[in-house]
Amino acid sequence: MNAVKINLQKVAAWLRALGNQARVALSTIKERGAKHFSRCFILGAIAVFACYSLLYVPTRSKLALLEKETERARAKVGYVDQYEDLYGRLSRLYSFLPDSTKRNAWLINTLIQSMKAEGVSSEAIPMPMEEEKADLVFQKVSVPATLKFSQLVPWLDRLNSTKPMIHVFSLSLEKKEDRPGDNKIIFGISTIIPMRELER
Repeated sequence: MNAVKINLQKVAAWLRALGNQARVALSTIKERGAKHFSRCFILGAIAVFACYSLLYVPTRSKLALLEKETERARAKVGYVDQYEDLYGRLSRLYSFLPDSTKRNAWLINTLIQSMKAEGVSSEAIPMPMEEEKADLVFQKVSVPATLKFSQLVPWLDRLNSTKPMIHVFSLSLEKKEDRPGDNKIIFGISTIIPMRELER
């Protein structure tokens, strides 16, 4: 509380001193006349204008420019974060795909190995169809096979858990009349092969 009183007293004293100086200045101007101080007024006005033009205006312009650059930098940081997130997601997807060295026989070889492991037989395995789009090769093949119900789920599970990734996109099943317990299926599998590494 004492500190507040002391501060108020200092402000009051400063205001009184300022008022006294203003009164002295006004009385001096009245005594001598405005013409006597015209040169001082002109020089003061020029000094104020010069300070405004040379210091305030350029500083304000630089500050506005700096604010714009700051906004642009913030926007770029946002784009960088977004790019890093998308790149990370795409990298994870690419890690599940076979590389370009496996284009020729990987899908068919993987299919044959899975059929042998689960005791599934096929009369014929055609070569996969291919379609190229934007440095990606889409391979797909439809394969007829004969199996029992007890073999179907483990075999599909083996295909779906293959690494690199295989996608089972279609499956049709019918009973074989001439072989009770056996079923004929036609299933479609596919994969995607990137032809070049993912670039940053």
